[in-house]
Amino acid sequence: MEPTDATIEILKSIRDEIQGLGRRQDETNSRLDRVVQEQIRQATAIIELVRGQERHERLLERHEQALVKLIDEVQGLGTRIDNMLTGPLGEQVREHGQRLASLDQRMTSIEQRLEP
Repeated sequence: MEPTDATIEILKSIRDEIQGLGRRQDETNSRLDRVVQEQIRQATAIIELVRGQERHERLLERHEQALVKLIDEVQGLGTRIDNMLTGPLGEQVREHGQRLASLDQRMTSIEQRLEP
C-alpha cells in the first residue's frame, strides 16, 4: 500500500500541529516560570513583613514592661512623699511655711514704716 498524497498531507498536518503544541507548551512553561518567580518574590516580602512585625511586637512588649516598672516606681515615690509630708518632716515643712509667711508679713510692715 502506497501512501497517497492525501495521507502525506494529513501526516504533515499532524506533525505541524504537534510542533505547534510543543511551542505552546514552551510558552506556557515560560509564563508559569514567571508566575512562580513572582510568587516567590511575594512570599519573601510577606516573610520579611512578618519578621518586622514580630520585631516591633517584641519592642512594644519591652517598652510596655518598662512603662509598667516606671509607673510602679512613680507610685512608690508618691507614697513616700505622702508619708514624708504627713509624718514629722511634713509637720516641720508646714511650720517653716508658717514662719516664712509670718516673716514676710513682718518685713512688709517694716518696709511700709520706713517709706517716707
